[in-house]
Amino acid sequence: MIVDIRERIEYNKRNVEGSINIPERHLKDNIDLLNTFDEVIFCCLSGMHARRIAHKYKDILKVEVDARRL
Repeated sequence: MIVDIRERIEYNKRNVEGSINIPERHLKDNIDLLNTFDEVIFCCLSGMHARRIAHKYKDILKVEVDARRL
């Protein structure tokens, strides 16, 4: 699952079809949801923030974690 970690207003302007929007500040509240997917790919506009989040959550989540830019 592609998880766009930007704020909703940014997500609404441009996003990957089929992705879901969970801003970084809400990720901790959605650990159980994220663990239901086979893989979580965090994304943001440049990919830099997504890579930082992927690194942070790779040991927390029980699924494969990666990062991409839009």
